[in-house]
Amino acid sequence: MPENLIEKQIKDEKNIDLVSDKKSKYDFKIPDENAPQEEKDAFFRAMGVPENAKEYKIEIKEKLLASDPEVNEKLRKLGFTPKQVQAVYDLAAEKVIPLLKQMACEYEGEHQLYRLVNHFGGEERWSEVSRQISAWGQQNVPKDIYEILSSTYDGVITLYNMMNSDEPPFGRPDGHLDLDSEENLKHIMKSEKYWREKDPETLRRVTEGFKRLYPEK
Repeated sequence: MPENLIEKQIKDEKNIDLVSDKKSKYDFKIPDENAPQEEKDAFFRAMGVPENAKEYKIEIKEKLLASDPEVNEKLRKLGFTPKQVQAVYDLAAEKVIPLLKQMACEYEGEHQLYRLVNHFGGEERWSEVSRQISAWGQQNVPKDIYEILSSTYDGVITLYNMMNSDEPPFGRPDGHLDLDSEENLKHIMKSEKYWREKDPETLRRVTEGFKRLYPEK
């Protein structure tokens, strides 16, 4: 027998009314931009936003980052939960800091190059001298030390002076670089591998070099 469509409609309407009268514990009103601040605060608290930005427990995963109270307060007012605030700092460590480091390295490299060009009297002269230093350094200086010295202005000047000296590098009669020389260790400490990148091998070389120069009594 075909279903009575009129009775079905009446039954469905009653069911809808019954459902609409029930209140779920998850029912809440999302405030819009024009809602009173009290309404926004109540909604934020329900979502887990702390009443005070100091309650955010942020794990800093990058030594160049630090928890900023002013930023945290702005995030709190925007309704950021603790997990969301942590995600902001994590993204900064993952994406922003590496970009800033790269920009800083590029700027420092350009600055060092600018000093060398001026020191040698222009780009043409520097182009000629740099080829001479490169050929001499790769032949007379250990590769790892040459790479360190050639990465800074002071290191390049040291290579240039060594190249034009009648004496073997750092006074060694066999013509090899004296790794224990205090002057050389100081130049290594000015390299980016030492003070910026904290290269473990470079740090070890400098530490052990000074221990040999100044042994404990």
